[in-house]
Amino acid sequence: MLMKKILFFTACVIALASCAEESAKDIELYCEHEVLRVYDDPEAEMDTLSYAAGMDLGLVASIRFADLGLDMEEVISIVDKELQTADIDYDAIKKWNEYANDYSTKLFRPYMMAKQANSFVATDRPDTLSLPALYDDTYTKEKMTEYVGIMSANQLRSQRIPANLTWVYKAMRDAKNVTSADDIDANMAITQEEFMNTMRSYSQVDYPAYNQELSQAWLTNISEKEGINRLSENKNIYYRINRAGNDTKPVNVTDTIGVKYAVYSRTGRVVDSNDTYIERLESQKKFYGNNTMLPDSVRQKYIKQIDEEIAKCDVLEFPFNRFLTANIQEAMKLVGVGGSITIWGDGTAILGYRAMQALPANEAVVVNIELVDVTTVDPLSIQPQAVPMNMQGQTVRPSAAKGTPITVRPNPTVRPNPTE
Repeated sequence: MLMKKILFFTACVIALASCAEESAKDIELYCEHEVLRVYDDPEAEMDTLSYAAGMDLGLVASIRFADLGLDMEEVISIVDKELQTADIDYDAIKKWNEYANDYSTKLFRPYMMAKQANSFVATDRPDTLSLPALYDDTYTKEKMTEYVGIMSANQLRSQRIPANLTWVYKAMRDAKNVTSADDIDANMAITQEEFMNTMRSYSQVDYPAYNQELSQAWLTNISEKEGINRLSENKNIYYRINRAGNDTKPVNVTDTIGVKYAVYSRTGRVVDSNDTYIERLESQKKFYGNNTMLPDSVRQKYIKQIDEEIAKCDVLEFPFNRFLTANIQEAMKLVGVGGSITIWGDGTAILGYRAMQALPANEAVVVNIELVDVTTVDPLSIQPQAVPMNMQGQTVRPSAAKGTPITVRPNPTVRPNPTE
């Protein structure tokens, strides 16, 4: 339980995807480059926040992935090299995540299950304690070292900590001597309690304030662009009508809409879209395909169901009053079928409760929506019925219709990289 609280590396490394996708006609989103705040000052005094960030990364390698036998110096070398790049290679990150997930399914998870099972076996027979291989020709120690290094570097990016790499790497090296949670206080320069308090203070106080400043400056800049309008005087939400569409518009709460949409963070990470919905289905399909513990008949049944859903979900259907948030619904009333609208605003205003799970604190977002279809139903003709509540952290699962996923390409604005 303690290590679950301390090692939040795997929870913080979010699935990354780029908003720089190809389309027949580019739609300007004004996404910004990620601000890389790390710097290196060997002469600086002990920086607790930087050390805590490195402690987080180092303990993951030394405890969570202890059986992999990774060389910490190699991991640090890869982290340093990755941080020299100006931008995140989203396609590469996606491929690395797929590689690591496959490795976990095929080798690491069976190894850990066998190891746990053997821990309950009392025997003097060495062959009883034999474990399956951790590596093979495809999944190698070198590749997993590279994976951990690249994801560690992008963990620093996603946390946006003004980190002195001298102290980050010092903590990672100190973590080499830690083999369990009981060893942490004796081998690290700060205690587990100091670590948690430092990271908690940054994530709950310092970072939200920093991100609020950047997000507000971004929205202010967008509000001054040509063709951008404010949704209402009392809301910090802006929109641009790309195409007006026809006269059929969603008006009633009973309407059903068919949409192609994509939500991006201020820095261009895909938060939600038709494509990510399909990708989640593809991931489920792959899971069942690789799950040899299930009977073939069951696996094929699940795979067939997923294929059928994928085939009809390019355009997603939602009850109009349950698509994203009331702010989005208000803006969508401005366009008709065949129309397209882009909306900028605070993440909570766009995504509601989902923003807490999908975004950093106080992150602004942009959503591009194409209205493909509207099915209007007379409210008076509908019989009252129980409707499941959209509870905090939950989303309404869309029904499906046919179409083609929307793709857009922003034109990022280059920002300086501070080194405070």
